[in-house]
Amino acid sequence: MAQSDIHEGANQRDLFTHPAASGQQIGAKRKRVFRQVGGTDVGVLARGRNSETTSRVAEIRQSLRETGFERTCVEPDVLWRVMLNELEQAMPNFSAVIQTVVRPHAQLVAAGVDHRMPPLLLLGDPGSGKTHFARQLAQILGMPRPLHIQMAAETNGSALSGSSAFWSNSSPGLLFECIAWGTGTGLMAANPVVLLDEIDKPSRNSNYDPLGALYSLLEADTARDFQDQALPDMYIDASTVRWIATANDISAIPDPIRSRMCAFEIAMPTVDQQRAIAQRIYQGLLARYHLPLADELPPSVLDRVSALSPRETTLALDCAIASAVSRFSFEVAVQDLGQFAARSKPGLRSRIGFR
Repeated sequence: MAQSDIHEGANQRDLFTHPAASGQQIGAKRKRVFRQVGGTDVGVLARGRNSETTSRVAEIRQSLRETGFERTCVEPDVLWRVMLNELEQAMPNFSAVIQTVVRPHAQLVAAGVDHRMPPLLLLGDPGSGKTHFARQLAQILGMPRPLHIQMAAETNGSALSGSSAFWSNSSPGLLFECIAWGTGTGLMAANPVVLLDEIDKPSRNSNYDPLGALYSLLEADTARDFQDQALPDMYIDASTVRWIATANDISAIPDPIRSRMCAFEIAMPTVDQQRAIAQRIYQGLLARYHLPLADELPPSVLDRVSALSPRETTLALDCAIASAVSRFSFEVAVQDLGQFAARSKPGLRSRIGFR
């Protein structure tokens, strides 16, 4: 064996025998994610702004002083291996995503490596489970939920980059608020999960490009010096943000955006896979509401909801759980599905207006 092979093997052993690799979390890393243009952390450059905007920016900076200019890079859940295996079993149409990108990223971060997950682009028909997968993945990666941005509703990109500080009603974007205060995710972190839903459908009837901020945010080097339009005096280090985009039509996504992301074609789940997804959604709702209902859905209910998309299933089961509790039952029945039972006959795709 070559000497270089010996050293490489030793390095690998050191990495994968790290305490975090056996389920123990180490102290999470903190990084400075906010810094003033010019290197100072005090004062606000108010030149060219009205008093209202200057006051608003000053209030934001004061809030940052109170919370600090650093944020933690959260690590995966201590049971991330088990959770990721369960997710792959429940949603095998995402197996390539998990094996190629997610599992290696989780392994490195859990082992203390400052690793950036490559941006993901999930391509598939409505109902293939892309959004549901992103939400489950966020929890596994240590976030309560992803920052969910509906790109179809975007007209000017302000959700990502904020609105100009020179407008009287300017405000920071959702990305800044997410990193700064945990808005939308429930946890302040330097590496939140951001879900860009339907990235192929932003409005094109505007003088502004809704995807414009992504040209810098999806590149690690430029994302380190990102500037929100409402806070041009400040640099934001967004280089460790985990990006997950969903789309139905890749041809509608500009080539420079596509080239910055790892794209995966997601097949529609089979009936058995849909049943597993429905069961997982049901158990997630039970955990949220802390209700004493049966842990498993009866086969008759699974037969009905397996014809629905994950979004429809969540809505149907949410209503069904409430119905079962209201009639003092410990088990959800077909009758609890109400109108969903009539519109989700096995073997038929639902057409009730949800995606």
